[in-house]
Amino acid sequence: KRQGDIMSLIHHYLHEYNQDFGKKFIGLTDNTQNILSNYHWPGNIRELQNILSQIVTLNHGKYITTDMLPETLHSFETSDIVNDQEHSPVPVMSIPLWQIEKNAIEHMIEFCNGNIVQAAAILDIAPSTIYRKLQGWKKK
Repeated sequence: KRQGDIMSLIHHYLHEYNQDFGKKFIGLTDNTQNILSNYHWPGNIRELQNILSQIVTLNHGKYITTDMLPETLHSFETSDIVNDQEHSPVPVMSIPLWQIEKNAIEHMIEFCNGNIVQAAAILDIAPSTIYRKLQGWKKK
């Protein structure tokens, strides 16, 4: 609801996560800023925090680039934004939500060298949630 606050929040959390994870990001590329500023953020600030945390922990550099964005945002382009004020901008996605979640969890487990407790802490979920989801995905 407060799209104008997105960049301020991004810079705040980027600074915080730089300190937490010993990184040195100083900003975003123009394309990345455009995508993040115009994304609808259906998960609100929690989604923003999780995405930024993942980006900072999994990448290095001075600037966050579009290739560092999760798949959920890769398919979101500013041309997909609905300009009608009665509609909220939405990404055009063809990946099922469970697959996006699976990819994020698997990448974090790999980043943490198989340490599920550490991966869960970074993702801000319970380790039991990861174990339960891993079991469920084996059945698919």
